[in-house]
Amino acid sequence: MIDVIFAGIGTAASAAKALGSLAKSSRGLERSFILEIQQNIQLLEEFYRKDLHEDKTICELETDNFIKINESNFNFNKLQGKKITNRTIGKLKSLNRYKGWDTEQLIINVFRKIIHLQKLTRIGYDSSKINMKQRLKNILVLLVLLSRHIDS
Repeated sequence: MIDVIFAGIGTAASAAKALGSLAKSSRGLERSFILEIQQNIQLLEEFYRKDLHEDKTICELETDNFIKINESNFNFNKLQGKKITNRTIGKLKSLNRYKGWDTEQLIINVFRKIIHLQKLTRIGYDSSKINMKQRLKNILVLLVLLSRHIDS
């Protein structure tokens, strides 16, 4: 199932590799943040490949460096100054809504979703009403899109 999604925008492995290259040329908090994105992609890929537990996976998603770099008024558009294009989106029409978004919009959107899921997990939620597996898949797809966008 997840392979079909990545056929349109690339694989989680290629996304993580691209971020690894970017991290090598970055320093400080920017590098830590890029590595955080890379680690989240790798964790979510493992979640799908090995059918890991949703709540435990959500708790392990990293957001500390995002919070720090965001509080420091970092310009996320420095990572990629262009807006998301059809080329970045690839064959996935479901991602058309992100066309025209800048890097900062996408990063804040993705990490807002992660933080929200972590809050839901801490306070408890009705699993019959919230499909966490689908939400995690959506976050993974957005993280891969983000990586592809930054690397373009």
